[in-house]
Amino acid sequence: MKILSFGSLNYDYTYEVEHFLAPKETLAAKSMQRGFGGKGANQSIAFARAGLSIYHAGRVGADGQPFVDYLKQNGIHTDYLIKDDAAATGHAIIEVCRGENCILIYGGANQEITTEQIDHTLKAFSPGDWLVLQNEISNLPYLMQAAQKKGLSIFFNAAPYDVGILTYPMELVDVLCVNEVEACALAGTETFEADAVLTL
Repeated sequence: MKILSFGSLNYDYTYEVEHFLAPKETLAAKSMQRGFGGKGANQSIAFARAGLSIYHAGRVGADGQPFVDYLKQNGIHTDYLIKDDAAATGHAIIEVCRGENCILIYGGANQEITTEQIDHTLKAFSPGDWLVLQNEISNLPYLMQAAQKKGLSIFFNAAPYDVGILTYPMELVDVLCVNEVEACALAGTETFEADAVLTL
């Protein structure tokens, strides 16, 4: 069995601030850190640290080589990771204030996943393998359908939630990962009800 994590790669820029920015305001940050993130990369790292063999597919920009190196250093196969010199690697701007945060995401290369890349990548995988997804890359419905035709099982983390998820072929998903907010949105409820979630 092989695990293909097809997902986002974001440089995270985290700024500690006294308060969250207001319109027209300029604010000096108390500190700044740059790290490697994106829900796709985070899932790959988690699976790798659990001792599983992970192949990460996705896209980075011309500035993405440090990200490729980071994945390799964590034991992740990068055979299906494309470096797109015409794009910028995805990134997130994160404001942190007293334990709360505000996040602005720029998809960049994550939103340049093509059907051709998907088809080429899936050629290396077969029935019994798993596909791990989240909602930060383009062409997810096509990817789900193509993986199902190949006989792959699908794990889908429905984050970050947006209404586009309601158009996805969710019946193809074998394992659905949601938090309370995502579960309510998918179930069409305002409050968390376990029995409603079970009907998803």
